[in-house]
Amino acid sequence: MSFKIVLIGCGRIGVLLEDDPLRSKPATHIGGIQFLLKNHNTPKNLILSAVCDIDSNRLSQCMKKYQIEKGYSHYKEIILAEKPDIVIIATWTSSHKDIAVFAAENGVKGIVLEKPIAVSIRQAHEIIHTCNLHNVKLVINHERRWDCLYRKTAEIISSKTLGELKTIYANVLSRSAPRGDWKNVLNEAGGGPLLHDGTHLVDMIRYFAGDIASVSGHVTREDPSFGTETTATAFMQTQSQVNIFLEAGGMRDYFNFEIDLHFERGRIRVGNGISDYFTTQNSGRYTGFYELIKTPFPSFIRNMNPFTGALLEVIAAIEKDTQPFSSGIDGLRAIEIIFAVYYSASLGGKKISLPLK
Repeated sequence: MSFKIVLIGCGRIGVLLEDDPLRSKPATHIGGIQFLLKNHNTPKNLILSAVCDIDSNRLSQCMKKYQIEKGYSHYKEIILAEKPDIVIIATWTSSHKDIAVFAAENGVKGIVLEKPIAVSIRQAHEIIHTCNLHNVKLVINHERRWDCLYRKTAEIISSKTLGELKTIYANVLSRSAPRGDWKNVLNEAGGGPLLHDGTHLVDMIRYFAGDIASVSGHVTREDPSFGTETTATAFMQTQSQVNIFLEAGGMRDYFNFEIDLHFERGRIRVGNGISDYFTTQNSGRYTGFYELIKTPFPSFIRNMNPFTGALLEVIAAIEKDTQPFSSGIDGLRAIEIIFAVYYSASLGGKKISLPLK
């Protein structure tokens, strides 16, 4: 089976980050497509037929660099003209609903949609409902789901090698001051760093620990005139009683993504540039006590890239008529948790039960 693909959005995650010399490649959707097109070991007949962007300069630069013959300035034009099997949507979050719904209503078989799924729970439900109605396979690009480090961590959790998972400390920290662009307009952005970076964090927490049962949240705003937060903190509990402490934003002069998992008999830290593994051993300082000793992280093979993984995932879901790993429901659950944190914060940190009614 052959698959005609179009890419809508030639911005950072769609195209531009491929030029970052420090990032491992592929680092974008265009990079993932190009890798699969050139990889003869990939048993798929893929065709990148066209790209789309509202910025004409960015569109022409992408077409020239990647030798793509056809480009469009509007998502409706590219979908109606190209009749693609798969649409990759790498646009502003506020546009996700309109593009995904139009694509699902106009013959596509699969959609890879950038995170977060939408700027509201209502919009997320509309996307999922329309895709289900037309049997369109929807993959949300929470990219760490296809990262071998995180998959190995999930395997260790499931095996209970270190006993039961008890507590998670998680953060995604950045200089999240208001910048005066669309990300600070609440109706356009939906939220601040907790939504736009924290969606990865929340999705990984669910991946590791299961569904969240309750949240209590607090937010601060460096500039009250902006609707989006600069810092969000939360305490959560999963349905299996795992305790979770989370921080997003935080006004730091650095970027950090980290998940610190504490078990009955060990500890794992994973994140950007982090892969630490600790086991319980006899203490060298206190007689009769045990302590955590750092040991080599269990071995695993890095045989998957997030941007090829998401595309291959939607192809497999189409071919096998299965529910994708990192589905629309997963995207919905992530933003449901995030909006519960915002809602709790508006009520002074009141405990909110999930799922939201």
